[in-house]
Amino acid sequence: EAPFGYELDDTPLEFEIVFNQETQLELTKENALIPGAIELTKVDEDGSILEGVEFELQDSEGHTLREGLLTDEEGKLF
Repeated sequence: EAPFGYELDDTPLEFEIVFNQETQLELTKENALIPGAIELTKVDEDGSILEGVEFELQDSEGHTLREGLLTDEEGKLF
């Protein structure tokens, strides 16, 4: 099972274990990150589009990942 946000690559990874093998095999298989996307549209109480609104992106622990993100002329932030 791949971690959340990753795509499982279920292609078999071939290897060979020889009789009486004493050395440890080390195999690495990487899962592909699935990029996410979100679109936010900022409007006021009347439904008017708001341009130039600044946002800050934080993780679930409150750490700032990106700051200074501004909505465009259509009130959108990508």
